[in-house]
Amino acid sequence: RVLVVDDEPDVVEIIRRYLEKEGLSVQGCTDSREALEWLQSNPFQFDLVISDFDMPHLSGVALCERARGLRPDLPVIMVTGYDHRGSGEQFADVEVRALLLKPLDRKDLLNMVRRFLPA
Repeated sequence: RVLVVDDEPDVVEIIRRYLEKEGLSVQGCTDSREALEWLQSNPFQFDLVISDFDMPHLSGVALCERARGLRPDLPVIMVTGYDHRGSGEQFADVEVRALLLKPLDRKDLLNMVRRFLPA
């Protein structure tokens, strides 16, 4: 089960469609604070988190830090419209497993998801 968090509803819907076509169960959320509440209520309800980097109220990095505090083995893929590859230390500190740039390439996204989810 995958949790997709992005403040842009269209991005959540696109990722949801890509993943559901692959047979995955997807929960989408446009509010990072609500996503954190879901994770706090049951940290084991998701196998993977895909989160936008730049969101209002609670950034993707802050969401990731808190999610990893609840469940250190939970893989997180960060998605961003900005090229942060030159400043990867901010992601390494919270153990973001991967960074994908928007606009998302379907094939790249699916390959990344397959790396982190059990067969």
